[in-house]
Amino acid sequence: YKPMYLFRGDVPVKEFAKVMPPALRPAVRLAGKQAMGVYPYRDLYMLEAARQFVPIMRNTKLILLGGITDREHLETGLREGFDFLAMGRALLREPGRVNTMMAEPASRSRCNHNNKCMVTVFGRTHCVLDPEQRYGAVLRAEQIT
Repeated sequence: YKPMYLFRGDVPVKEFAKVMPPALRPAVRLAGKQAMGVYPYRDLYMLEAARQFVPIMRNTKLILLGGITDREHLETGLREGFDFLAMGRALLREPGRVNTMMAEPASRSRCNHNNKCMVTVFGRTHCVLDPEQRYGAVLRAEQIT
């Protein structure tokens, strides 16, 4: 029931308060962390809970998500028996991340899991650390192919 359970990492309370109606802002600032939950980020944070489904869901394709940012995470998920892997925030930070992982297997994601991108869902979802995305610049073709 706590939104941060699915995201893990920093809780952007100040940023959420800014987008709330003025009457709710003090409550969000005071109780935001308690209401949203605090769960530290770690790579592959859903793997431990999700792996229990692999042996029992034989006729279902399973998707692993949660803390997948690097090629070694993809390889781990596939070895564990997942059919698909989902990436979220890492792709907001680097839209060309999959191409980078293919070209440079040892590369590391630039996403720092500050979760400030969560607040952008009320407008144009983007990574707030990337000025080009923040202000709506068109992505270059090599970033998305």
